[in-house]
Amino acid sequence: MTETRQDTSQSNATAPPMNIEARIEQYLAIRDKMDDMKKAHEAELAPYKEAKKLMEGMFLVWLLEHKSTSNTTDAGTVHILEKLSATIEDGDAFRKFVIANEAWHLIDWKANAPKVDEHQAANGGKLPPGIKFSRWRTTSVRRS
Repeated sequence: MTETRQDTSQSNATAPPMNIEARIEQYLAIRDKMDDMKKAHEAELAPYKEAKKLMEGMFLVWLLEHKSTSNTTDAGTVHILEKLSATIEDGDAFRKFVIANEAWHLIDWKANAPKVDEHQAANGGKLPPGIKFSRWRTTSVRRS
């Protein structure tokens, strides 16, 4: 789906007439061309991405063998980065743990936009404290 944001506060009453079918055909042709270009570019990049990945592995092995976290040369510096991932496998168990232990530091907070919208509608347009809420309209074009 392709989206284009539009300010819904502006009226489209004075827009010139448009051949909507021709514009949809044009839009689909542009989107197809962009998709083809993206696929061609990804195919062209693939061997470079693979070579880069292999070299990164070689660098890691070399640094570990030399008991080092980085190495600087005239060409540049290579260093080890440690990345972390914490995936929730049992949401109910994790939620209960956080609440029971008041371990709020273990979670990231994010507002649930559809629920905020429901709250606002049910409360006379009033938002929960600390929330900025936006609504916009987009268009989506699908083939027939």
